[in-house]
Amino acid sequence: MSVHDFNHRQAEILAKDSNYEMALMLPISGQAVCDRARERLEDYCKHYGVEVVGSESINEKREIVPEGYGKEE
Repeated sequence: MSVHDFNHRQAEILAKDSNYEMALMLPISGQAVCDRARERLEDYCKHYGVEVVGSESINEKREIVPEGYGKEE
């Protein structure tokens, strides 16, 4: 397997789970960090010819994480 093939496969895996990963990161890291991470992920995937499906704002996917998760009371 060539380096390009490996990176292409890695991009496929990252693109598939990106919304879930960003939703888990959001309550702890915040919106700005998630937006920058999504931009870097999209650039990486685009470079290796993989489309990130559902690249809307991660705020739309927040229901994956329980309300109040990661916040102190």
